[in-house]
Amino acid sequence: LLERLKTGVRDGSAFVLVFGASGSGKSSLLRAGLWNEVEKAEQDADWVRLLIGPKETAQADGSPVRALANALAASAYPIETSAATVEEELRKRPRQA
Repeated sequence: LLERLKTGVRDGSAFVLVFGASGSGKSSLLRAGLWNEVEKAEQDADWVRLLIGPKETAQADGSPVRALANALAASAYPIETSAATVEEELRKRPRQA
């Protein structure tokens, strides 16, 4: 898994997505050190780490895209902008956003 994440970062992937069934341990896996290991291996990478789970999605009216937009806007993606603007860009041009 670590090698797959590092490959995604090296290849310029806009997102590295970890997904699975509810309760399968996705958040635990990331929090347990996977993020830190990738960061150590890719020290020159300039990336924003976001963790969006059920709580964040629920706070975004159940919309995972809105939850992502909220998190990106809060992290100054790529400059300060509103969550609504980020969400609009994600929906209009998901491959370029």
